[in-house]
Amino acid sequence: MPKLALIAVVGETDNGILLNNGQYIRQGTLPFFKYHNIDDVSVHEYITASERLRLVPTERAMDLLIIACTMYSADTRIERETYAEDSWTRMIDLFIPVSDPGFWDSQKELLKKIFRFLTGDIWDLNFRARSNPALLLALVN
Repeated sequence: MPKLALIAVVGETDNGILLNNGQYIRQGTLPFFKYHNIDDVSVHEYITASERLRLVPTERAMDLLIIACTMYSADTRIERETYAEDSWTRMIDLFIPVSDPGFWDSQKELLKKIFRFLTGDIWDLNFRARSNPALLLALVN
């Protein structure tokens, strides 16, 4: 079954990762907080609503938001008719920068089960440290 890759990038300095072109039939990049405005993936509403409620999300909460948005983007942008051998199941690898890769690696199997249940696809999750460790997403206005 052909594999697809979606690489999330967080912040202005994150260039993502280089993948072996022969391993994937298609690759894409998804920017988060690249320009600190609503041109990025639309998390602006979440942050605005949180501020109105005087809630301050943690870095792990922001990581989970990026993980969920990356999965949702892959699920809604990768056509089943084109990329699924059985007209439904796709194999999708996500490459996601997070604040705490060790924590998210420990949650990887659970997240894969959740994603498989929600979409019927086969997922692989690859967590990496953010390229700029000083970038605190929980404080973005």
